[in-house]
Amino acid sequence: MENLSNILFEFFRKKGLEKRFYEYQVIKEWEKIVGEGIALKVKAVNCKDGILYLFSSDSIMRSEIYNLKKEIIKEINNFFKRKIVKEIKFTRRME
Repeated sequence: MENLSNILFEFFRKKGLEKRFYEYQVIKEWEKIVGEGIALKVKAVNCKDGILYLFSSDSIMRSEIYNLKKEIIKEINNFFKRKIVKEIKFTRRME
């Protein structure tokens, strides 16, 4: 029996929406990728057109993430074994 993730992936692939599927997965798997400590302070709120939008009310964490963004992008793309994220930006809203 196929799991739901595989069924959804196949649906999105057939509709030509594979990229959107993986962008959604970046948000869903954020904590697994960066770890619980970072995920508690920095939320992945959206990923669109290769840009991952993050929110944090902690200015120190925003600064640390900004300084580590190349490593985080590499970690995300390695996690999925494909280039999904090419840029990280912070948003002022949690939406």
